[in-house]
Amino acid sequence: KLANIKTFAGFLRRINAESHSDKVLSVAYFLLTTQNKTTFTKEDVEAQYKGAFLPKSKNTSAEINNLIQRGHLMQNDEKIDGKRSFMITTDGIQHVEEELIKHE
Repeated sequence: KLANIKTFAGFLRRINAESHSDKVLSVAYFLLTTQNKTTFTKEDVEAQYKGAFLPKSKNTSAEINNLIQRGHLMQNDEKIDGKRSFMITTDGIQHVEEELIKHE
């Protein structure tokens, strides 16, 4: 059902993501499922926000750390262009699919 969604803005219309944490997690899910991108950086999140005309989170790093503590993201060992990178976890995928995606 989500296969034809090409943009993060389009994806946002199909989910219930109110908090910045849910939106950051949704970026990770969107990148994984639409671009097969398993790792991402804080800058990737901010670029998706900008592309969807969303105001940037005041502290994206804090949102990412919060999601790591909740077990929805994990830090990846490899750096991308010298920057920390992250991956969505199975629990994070499950949270998006069960709690955030609108089921009609």
